[in-house]
Amino acid sequence: MKALFLLFSLMVSYWIFSQEFDQLNSIQIELGGHGVLGTVNYERVILNESYLKISAQAGAPFVFPFHAIIGVWPFPVLMNAMISAGSVHLEFGYGKVLLAMHDTPVFPDSDPNWTPKIRTARIGLRYQDPGGGIVLRLGYTPLWDENDPERQVFNSFGFSVGASF
Repeated sequence: MKALFLLFSLMVSYWIFSQEFDQLNSIQIELGGHGVLGTVNYERVILNESYLKISAQAGAPFVFPFHAIIGVWPFPVLMNAMISAGSVHLEFGYGKVLLAMHDTPVFPDSDPNWTPKIRTARIGLRYQDPGGGIVLRLGYTPLWDENDPERQVFNSFGFSVGASF
């Protein structure tokens, strides 16, 4: 009986504290994450329910000297879902990292015609006040190449700071 009461209390508090966003756009600077070193991301909420939000996100690298040296420029594109409880959101996402590469292969032994098909995901926590303002995100953002027969995963973590508007 206590477990049922606890579950009911959690559900009621969840419904009471869930809110829709007033600000549907945000810009964030992410360290680590989908771009491995860092990206600037624009995000737009396309489904804005009190308990569930769906957003589309696109980013571009901002650590330019390093990307110029290795010859790879990552551009992450994702769809994210957020389960909301007030200002704190559990976030899940899936997408692709588009790569712009110089003419020379990234690795000396690689085939110059090889084009990586990088997939990525996100599982994390997000702080965003429904009324707008600061956006903080912390997440696990694994990356893997569809062309890799072993499907090895590169484990990455990202921290984002931004603002909604």
